[in-house]
Amino acid sequence: MRDSPPQHVLSALQRLSRMSRVPTIQEAELSLMEALEPFGISYYAAWIAADPTQVDPRSTIISNWPNDWAESYIEEKKYLYDPVVIRATSRVGSFFWHELEGVPSTRALELRRDAQHLGMIDGFTISWRSSLPTATILSLAGAPLHWQTLEREAVSAIADSFILRAMALRRQTSGHTVRSLSPQERRILYLAATGLSDNDISEALGVHRGTVLSHWARIRTKLRASGRTYSVAIGIRSGEIGP
Repeated sequence: MRDSPPQHVLSALQRLSRMSRVPTIQEAELSLMEALEPFGISYYAAWIAADPTQVDPRSTIISNWPNDWAESYIEEKKYLYDPVVIRATSRVGSFFWHELEGVPSTRALELRRDAQHLGMIDGFTISWRSSLPTATILSLAGAPLHWQTLEREAVSAIADSFILRAMALRRQTSGHTVRSLSPQERRILYLAATGLSDNDISEALGVHRGTVLSHWARIRTKLRASGRTYSVAIGIRSGEIGP
């Protein structure tokens, strides 16, 4: 008689039908987080990428990567030597980070050490390619991962369900949340998208820097964004921000 699947696998799989019906990306993200936590996952990020030479924050679907880490990763173009991104954008499929082959460069080793310091000890990444050359990627990270085959298949099924629902919702609601911003908040988002710092924005609008920071707090709350970079990304993607 075959053993029954572990309870955490059964519980995770039971969320699949609910995930396919949730009305918002935020609820899909919550279901994903709850389903994956028993598997040792603490961090997750999903994005769309064409190749390893460019990671555009506008393409981010979800992420709970630490904000400082995410911003420096993009600004310093660490994706150019990140073996996870290079592998995920070169071919479809799933892989554990500890399965990556080859001798990593000095910069890649430093990137790995920084990630481990944040608790990203190991990871599991899945890449889908619906139409060349664009790939949709979901990266999960956390504790050392030593899953059995059934656990790996369960996580892959959860990831598939999440990506299908998130992409459908993303197409439906890309501009809705940005339209809820006030005119001043949209101006701030626009100026940030052009590359201005908060000091530059305060001078351009003739207000104190503290006022700009207060607006940022409301912007992040309304957009449900973890930081400035992702707020700007949502605004650009929506096509709803402007002077």
